[in-house]
Amino acid sequence: MRLYQLYLLLIFSIFLFSVNDSYGQDTDGDGLSDSDEINIYTTDPTKPDTDGDGLTDGFEIDNLDVANPGNDAPGYDPLTADVDDDGLLDGQETQGTSNSILSQVANPNILSPFLRDSDGDGISDGDEFNHPTFDFDPTLFDTDGDNLDDGRELELGTDPTNPDTDGDGLSDGDEANFLIGIGSDPLKSDTDGDGISDGQEFTQGTDPTKTDSDGDGLNDDEEIARNTFPLNADSDNDGLTDGAEVNTHNTNPLEADSDGDGCEDNQEVLSGSDPNDPSENTGQFYIDNDGDGFGDPSSFVISCETPVGYAANANDCNDNNPNLGAPQTWFRDNDGDGFGADSQTITNCSQPSGYVAQGGDCNDSNVEIYPGAPTQPNGLDNNCDGIIEKFNQQITFEVIANKVFTDGSFTLAVTATSGLPVSLSAEGPITISGQEVSIIGAGVASITASQAGNASYNTAENVTRTFEIAKGNQTLTFDPIPNATFGDPDIPVLATASTGLPITFTIQGSGSFNADTSAVIINAAGTVTVTARQLGNANFNPSEAIQRTFEILKADQILEIENKTVFQDAVFDSLKYPLSIAVSSGLLPNVEVTGPAILENDSVVITGAGVVTIIATQNGNENFNAAVPDTVSFTIFKRTQDITMDSLQAVVVSSPFVLLNASTSENLPVTYLVEGPVNLTNDTLFIDNAGVVSVEAFNPGNENINPTDTIRQTFCVNPLPPTVLITLAEPDSVVVSSSSAENIAWYSNGALLPDENEQFITVVDTGYYEVFANVNVEGCFSVNSDTISFNLIDPVTGISKSFDKSLIELYPNPVSSSITINIPLELSGTKPEIFVFTLQGSRILEIPIQRSGNQWSALHDISTLAPGVYVLGMTINERFTVFRIIKD
Repeated sequence: MRLYQLYLLLIFSIFLFSVNDSYGQDTDGDGLSDSDEINIYTTDPTKPDTDGDGLTDGFEIDNLDVANPGNDAPGYDPLTADVDDDGLLDGQETQGTSNSILSQVANPNILSPFLRDSDGDGISDGDEFNHPTFDFDPTLFDTDGDNLDDGRELELGTDPTNPDTDGDGLSDGDEANFLIGIGSDPLKSDTDGDGISDGQEFTQGTDPTKTDSDGDGLNDDEEIARNTFPLNADSDNDGLTDGAEVNTHNTNPLEADSDGDGCEDNQEVLSGSDPNDPSENTGQFYIDNDGDGFGDPSSFVISCETPVGYAANANDCNDNNPNLGAPQTWFRDNDGDGFGADSQTITNCSQPSGYVAQGGDCNDSNVEIYPGAPTQPNGLDNNCDGIIEKFNQQITFEVIANKVFTDGSFTLAVTATSGLPVSLSAEGPITISGQEVSIIGAGVASITASQAGNASYNTAENVTRTFEIAKGNQTLTFDPIPNATFGDPDIPVLATASTGLPITFTIQGSGSFNADTSAVIINAAGTVTVTARQLGNANFNPSEAIQRTFEILKADQILEIENKTVFQDAVFDSLKYPLSIAVSSGLLPNVEVTGPAILENDSVVITGAGVVTIIATQNGNENFNAAVPDTVSFTIFKRTQDITMDSLQAVVVSSPFVLLNASTSENLPVTYLVEGPVNLTNDTLFIDNAGVVSVEAFNPGNENINPTDTIRQTFCVNPLPPTVLITLAEPDSVVVSSSSAENIAWYSNGALLPDENEQFITVVDTGYYEVFANVNVEGCFSVNSDTISFNLIDPVTGISKSFDKSLIELYPNPVSSSITINIPLELSGTKPEIFVFTLQGSRILEIPIQRSGNQWSALHDISTLAPGVYVLGMTINERFTVFRIIKD
């Protein structure tokens, strides 16, 4: 039968292969396919340089592993603009790029995109090249060549591009390297501030860190101004430092004899003459004939130095007798005992009348008192030795009877023959006030009487009296102790001693004693006996012991489940309830849990649905009676569950199996019910034939979980596509056949032929045809067969309506904004229609076209389309053709 000429919107089978070919496209021309950029390298397929570092993505991928990349970075990275993080883009550090800086550096082979600090000076390459102040070279370790690396110069504050920052004639390196010891400051041209630059001082040998290199009291600059020697403290070698001559004596530091009088400046200073006065050129020296160091005032000479045989003083009493040198001191002797008083002296070469040569008389008005005079007990210092001769004396002291500690105080009778007061000192347990003795303890005591004498009496011989003090007796009282209950507060015990001394308590039985509070601590139920005694001390004998006995009864206890409100009816889950049980005794409770739960440490863990009961008991012990039990009950209901199943997609009959993937919210096993041309084994469907498959899934639940709802899905097992062949070709017709004999659907030029469902079709109308078929089983379609294209020519006219697509111009492709289309008039006498479709066949845009000269032309903006692959469909002379376009 005849085929209808149909208007077709879209034929996907024509361009299927060309669409797949887009994966080899390189949109940005960086040497990497768009597919590899998206799927492998995650770079931007529309940008040749994703990270903007001046290197194409393709170059960076090709050089991921470069030889010897260094320690900072392993190689190029198309997603990182600065792989060594040095502040320079990888392209800036790479040869041949538009933004390379290698032509601006001294050593381009050193600068590396993989080393953060290429020259190793402690500053990153970027910080050097982009420094706001200094013109660094990132390939020079020491930019200014002053033997200081650039990083060290930044630390010190010197100029890394100036070898002599302070302009003192010394390089920064020479100065900075001295900083460890005594060197100058590279930031100061005159480190010591003496007016001479460090360079000048270094040249002339002075110390650039000291204002006065030779320490003579004159600064280096002052010495240079005066022409003295800054490295010689005494320029004229006259024995005076340059500073002393200038600042103290006002002499000339360059002239040893400033006044030209024949005596050097230091000699005149030592002799007391003026070194600036030529008339004061000498000292006066006296002849010393007997060599005793004292000169004769009648014979002297003038000289700059002491002549031999002369002395500087003129005090010799007899210059011919060395034993009569300087004048002697003489002492006044008023009492004529041959000794003079030290307070009255004169100095003379000979002895004056009434004076003697020896002093030391302690009483110059008493002839019997002088040094070495005989002594006598008269209360005087006869021989001037500082000791006065005194009278003797004795002490009278009665015997003391023994005492008892409780005795009172008593009075002593002690006297001295001199009538002077007697001093008493005590040892042992007594005190003395005047002659009143107080007993403060038992034991052995002694009292010593002494009289120290005075100006007239010698010290008396001490007298000691010893006696014993016996211990005193004491009595004890002890109040009875009432019975108590275990858990009661401590029980006070009241016992006192007549002496007021502390009581010692001992405990027998179920108690102990708290010495801090004088109370019995209740340790357990039972009988307690308390014994009180006073043990005595150094002054009192022990008391008799007294005992008190009493009973400690068992205590009641209260037990309670404190958090009963926690245990509410609930749905079964991984529930864990804390269990808090209070027992007033502090004893551990006994807990019994019945129902679907267990006790785990201090919590009740739910194990299933049902009624749970908790029973708490405490049976008591030797100190507590049993507690009344406490209980709590609650119900745990079954938990609901959901079921989900992955969506089942259509498959072809040649697929070996389909996996079912359903699961419940409780992870319980899923039961499947299946209808259709498949077999179920576990969770796998094995394909038998084409057709519709129905799958139901559910879980029946268990003792703790309710069953799920039943969910259902269907999917197609699509038949295999048929093979379409031209089985018979005649001059005026074409017969096309299918390999499948049943359920055939035929399409011509993209349109369904509704009346053609046989294995064979016959085409008799002239024209260009693109024929394909598919198979439909229960609404499940195979994919289309391959397309058979042919041109049926009228045997009479020879007319064919096919055309050559290569004559159509379409550019640019890929396109980012506007697309241009040109169709020659020879292909279409009527106005073509042009539309844009998605790959799924949806028409989304119409492109208007106008005649221009001998062609149809269109220029249309498609920038609003999202990036991707689209189909451009054209109807030309009632024929439909398509093109693939890529929108950037």
